[in-house]
Amino acid sequence: MNNLEFGSTVIIDLGSDTTVSGFSDDEYPRSMFPSVVGKMNEQNKKKYPFNYKEFYVGEQAVSKRFFLDLKYPFFAPWEITDWEYTFELLHHTFYNELVICPEEHPLVLLEPCLSKNNNRMKLTEYLFETHNCCSLSFLSDPEMSLYNSFIKTGLVLSVGASGSWAVPIYEGSRIEYATKFSSIAGKTIDQYLLNKLNSKGNKLQTTAEKEMVKDIKIKHCRVPKKIKQESIVPISYELPDGKFLDLDQEILESPEIAFKVGKLKDLGIVPFEKQDNFINLHEIINQAILSSPIEIQDLLWQNIICVGGSTMFDGFASRLQSELYNLFAENQPTIKVQSVESPMFWSYMGASRFACSNSFKETHLSRKEYKEWGLKTVMKKFL
Repeated sequence: MNNLEFGSTVIIDLGSDTTVSGFSDDEYPRSMFPSVVGKMNEQNKKKYPFNYKEFYVGEQAVSKRFFLDLKYPFFAPWEITDWEYTFELLHHTFYNELVICPEEHPLVLLEPCLSKNNNRMKLTEYLFETHNCCSLSFLSDPEMSLYNSFIKTGLVLSVGASGSWAVPIYEGSRIEYATKFSSIAGKTIDQYLLNKLNSKGNKLQTTAEKEMVKDIKIKHCRVPKKIKQESIVPISYELPDGKFLDLDQEILESPEIAFKVGKLKDLGIVPFEKQDNFINLHEIINQAILSSPIEIQDLLWQNIICVGGSTMFDGFASRLQSELYNLFAENQPTIKVQSVESPMFWSYMGASRFACSNSFKETHLSRKEYKEWGLKTVMKKFL
C-alpha cells in the first residue's frame, strides 16, 4: 500500500496512564491526555440533575473528578480491564483530539512487549469494523524507543504507571525470553506516597484526592543521587480548600522504592501472594542482561535507555547507574545509563520516524486484506 494514497500515518500510544497521539510527519505528538474515562454514578445523577454526557474522557474527566467515577482501563502488562472504556479512548482520540476520519489515515498502535494476542485481535476487529480504518500496524514500544535512540542493540528500561520492563534488544528485535518485569511503577509510588501522607494524620481517600497525590509526586518528588539518604527542606502544598499539606522526607522516599522494594513490603502495601512480582529496577536489568546471549552482554550494559513517565524524576538515571555498579563486588562491566529528552513519548517519536521509513510498509494490514481474509490475516501478520 502506498502511503501517498492516504493522509499522514496516525500513531497512537495507549499508555496505562497517558494516551499520546499524532502524525508521522510531525516531530512531536499533537495530543497527550490522561488515559482515564469518567462516568456519572447514580448517586450524583440525582444530586446534580444537570445535562451530562454518558462518558467523559481525559482532561475533561479529570476536571469533573468530584462528580464522576473514574477508571483507567489498562493495567500492566497491557491487560485491558474494560473494553467499552478502551473504545471510548480511541473514539475520543480520533474525533476530538486529532479530528480525523480514520478511513483516510494509516494507523499505528504502539504496544508493550509480550502484549496478549487477544488484545490485538479485538482491537483489529474494532478498528476495521467500527471505524473502517484504511490500514493498521502494531509496533513494539521498546523497539521503537531504541530505534529513536539510533541504537540497534541495547536494553530499554520502560517504567510506566502500572509496571516496568527491562527489555534486551538485539539488532532491532527484542529478546523475549530474556525480558523481565516488575510491578514497581508510577502507581506503586503514588500508593506509597499516599500511605506516608496519611500516616501523618491526613485522610486522603477519594479518587480526586488520589489524583492530587499524583500531582504532588510529579511536581515535588525526586530521587536522591546518592544511595545514602539526603535531608530535605520541608515545603507546603496547597489544597483546593485553601489548606496546606506539609511535605518533607516522603518526597525523597517515595520514588526511592524503585530501588528499595522492601519499604513497600514493610508498609504492607504489597499483598504477600504478589511479593515476587515487586523487584528492584536495577535487579530486573541485571536479570535481563544475564539472561541474554553472553556475546552481547557488554553492549547491553553500555546502552541502557530509560523511558516512561516514572523515569522523569531528577536524579533517576544517575541513581540507577550507581545501584547497577553496586551489584558487582569485582569484575564490574562498563555501565552506561542514558536518560532521554522526552521519556513520556520517546517510543512515540521512534514510531513516527519508523513510519516514514521504507521498512514500515511491511508491517501494514490493509483494509482490503482484512475484508478478504478477516482475523486469520491478523494471526498471520501480527502474531
